Amino acid sequence: MHLEKIEDYSFDHGLHLNAVTGEYSSLNPHTLGRPLTHTEMDYNLLYQKQTLMGFRIVGSNSDLTLNSSDLGRILELGTISNTSPSYGTYIAAGLFDSQQVWFPVEMAAPGTTTTTLAPTTTTTQAPTTTTTTTQTPTTTTTTLATFDCNDAGLVIPDGDEGEAVTGTVTAGTLDNNSFNPAVYTLGISQYTADITVPAGYTNSGVTLSCSDNATTTPTPLWGISSGSAVNEGVTLTFAVQHAFVPAGTNYTWNTTGTTQTPAIDADFDPAGFPSGSGTTVAYQLTLANETYPTGHYDITIDADQLTEVNEYFTIHLLDENGIEVASKEIRIDDTSQNPTTTTTLAPTTTTTTTAAPTTTTTAAPTTTTTAAPTTTTTTAAPTTTTTLATFDCNDAGLVIPDGDEGEAVTGTLNGLGTLDNSSFNPAVYTLGITQYSADITVPAGYTNSGATLSCSDNATVTPTPIYTILASPSQVEQSTLTAELYTQYVTAGTVYTWEVVGHGANPATAADFNGGVFPSGSGTIPTYNTAFNQSDTFDIYVIPDNTTEGVEQYKIIVKVGGVLKDDAIVNITDTSQDPTTTTTTAAPTTTTTAAPVLGYWFHGGAQSYPFTQAGNGLTAGGNQTLYWDNGLTGGEFTDTTDISVAMSYIMDNAGTSYSPGNYTVSSFTIPGGDLTNLGNSDILNFAGTDQTEYYYIVLPDGQPDVTTTPNLYNLNGGANTTAAQRIQFTWNGNDYWLYRLGFAPASGINAIAFSEND
Repeated sequence: MHLEKIEDYSFDHGLHLNAVTGEYSSLNPHTLGRPLTHTEMDYNLLYQKQTLMGFRIVGSNSDLTLNSSDLGRILELGTISNTSPSYGTYIAAGLFDSQQVWFPVEMAAPGTTTTTLAPTTTTTQAPTTTTTTTQTPTTTTTTLATFDCNDAGLVIPDGDEGEAVTGTVTAGTLDNNSFNPAVYTLGISQYTADITVPAGYTNSGVTLSCSDNATTTPTPLWGISSGSAVNEGVTLTFAVQHAFVPAGTNYTWNTTGTTQTPAIDADFDPAGFPSGSGTTVAYQLTLANETYPTGHYDITIDADQLTEVNEYFTIHLLDENGIEVASKEIRIDDTSQNPTTTTTLAPTTTTTTTAAPTTTTTAAPTTTTTAAPTTTTTTAAPTTTTTLATFDCNDAGLVIPDGDEGEAVTGTLNGLGTLDNSSFNPAVYTLGITQYSADITVPAGYTNSGATLSCSDNATVTPTPIYTILASPSQVEQSTLTAELYTQYVTAGTVYTWEVVGHGANPATAADFNGGVFPSGSGTIPTYNTAFNQSDTFDIYVIPDNTTEGVEQYKIIVKVGGVLKDDAIVNITDTSQDPTTTTTTAAPTTTTTAAPVLGYWFHGGAQSYPFTQAGNGLTAGGNQTLYWDNGLTGGEFTDTTDISVAMSYIMDNAGTSYSPGNYTVSSFTIPGGDLTNLGNSDILNFAGTDQTEYYYIVLPDGQPDVTTTPNLYNLNGGANTTAAQRIQFTWNGNDYWLYRLGFAPASGINAIAFSEND
């Protein structure tokens, strides 16, 4: 492993670096008790090149190397702080706050000395007296200032992801081709640029690398999720998709015929091109379907019994400004046919009967009879031929009822055919509005008798409401426990009640609580949560009764409409004592010992839980993601941005046994309740970890702020110091401060004491 900067080296023994002052030390075999490794020898070579008297030499290049602008400068020992020129560059290169380093600085320019004698003034009075006043020569020395990034005033405006970075300066010349990165990246990022120092400064003509932060908001993304084809007589369900779109954003959708064989309004049921609108429920970080139950829409295709070619229509999605943001073409597959009836008439048959020839007989008297001709016409009845219809899914009439998530799908036929109950796809109900298909055998009497059709119907699965009480499993006497009610899939406006009852072999009684009654109350769910989220909190105060009772238990119960939804068990740790009364000849004396004031310390919090990805550790604040065990799952951790939730879990459990990075939370007593009563013999020994971690102490609110007052003493560095950063959190109803010490993150052991003498 070959590294180019001394900051890139890290050793478990920690002998190479004083993490408070930033002083580096060479590594020697006699100190380690063994030969040096190749990595340690490489480090020693860089130590000789990049330090002076053990402190880092910081050049003007972004990688801390020296450049031509450093020629002629002298080295000045200084401290890294947020007021340092190029502070962002230093931190990005691996330096840290309060680190002592050598800065190349300009020598004071030789001054210009001007000596001016004032004119002689002569005053004549009676009697004639001459008074001569001569001013002392005046010497003026002018030293030019050194131009830095504060003088440049670089400002980089917010931009769009992927666009070229731009900026302005108040002084100096900005090289617009030097931005690094050259294009805007997502989120809050630091961008640097080269600025040429103007005339009138000691470093005129020098190029400085200066930086500023800019924020890039992600571009909203939209989409439509559905199949690409639908049969006549079937309902198509599509979902609106989005990412990086604020919750509460309105949108609309409509349909039109597509150029190639376009659908017409009569192709839909009811007739007319469908349209609709909606509002986003939740902000999503990836392109995904709109949160159930909104964002799902149905389009039913009419079964018109006309044999046609396949037709096409397009779904258009428009944002709140009416701008189309997504579209999808759908094909209508023609599954219906014209009913065919053919009627054939038999040929007409005509039968003609002619009478025999007339015979005339002359006699007296003569009688002549002529029979009229007889004609008989017979027409055969018409013959009718009927062509059988083709059976389709409309004839089957498949109906799938709504069900519960995870249960087997069932269905019935309102029409004809035979349903295969083992063919449902999907086979079990899934959350939301879903299309389910099944195989149906065509009955006799149809052109496709015996065939198997795949038919479908939609069913809705409403998620089961979830109620969960999250509370610390233990509580000491005279403290307030804050219980949290988390919900999922619970309708906004749902009214709930909560109460405390005694539980277990040694149940708590009403006398253990404020006012001598069991705490209770009610509330309303404010928001429908599609993910497990907090809906309400309530406080439970346990009084000090000065009676030694042992551990008592109570249960927190949540009900809706009188039906139990969840409960949580809490142990009351008995910290009170029976009153001690000493009887003398005087009145009885009662002695009460105040509870000690405790502080805490631990080495962890980065690779161990609560886990954070922030570069400045748990104290960085903001919306960094932390993880804690909510006790509901089999070891999986729940994310939160609330430092109080994560730290309460850690403090309640005195550290964790979960890998990676196991650690322990230890406590120490603050004498007289005041941190200033501690001295340099009160040592906090931080254990080593198997991961790179920061070092922390926890102090109750009201103690001195050790980020500003040097109450800490670094035993390794041998100097007074302060903590680097702090953040406030609440534990068991009390306020605490979490301090990150100035040690760089490491896995090795460390120790601090307190600067005052014992």
